[in-house]
Amino acid sequence: MRRDILLLNSISIFKVNKNKLLYIYVNLGLIFVFSVIYWLYGTPEHLTFNPQFADDKGNICYLSALYFTCTAHSTVGFGDITPKSRTMQMIVIIQLIILILNLSILIL
Repeated sequence: MRRDILLLNSISIFKVNKNKLLYIYVNLGLIFVFSVIYWLYGTPEHLTFNPQFADDKGNICYLSALYFTCTAHSTVGFGDITPKSRTMQMIVIIQLIILILNLSILIL
């Protein structure tokens, strides 16, 4: 029976290492945490964004906060949503530092 399990594992198409799975979960967690932060503090005094990214109250909607988090997290940064206040700039800098450290784990 053990031989069957080993054979099944060796011929599986999609193998996921536990470290890779942990890396994926950490990245998804970071994206969620930072998108909630940007959503909660996504007022026009903290972020500069087009009206299309705003909700009824003039704040950034969650989907736009998630979009901003993904563009910053992937280091693309289109520039359609930008940090305006020092507080928001520091949060984005912290996100990018965590991202750089997180990406360096892949190299090690």
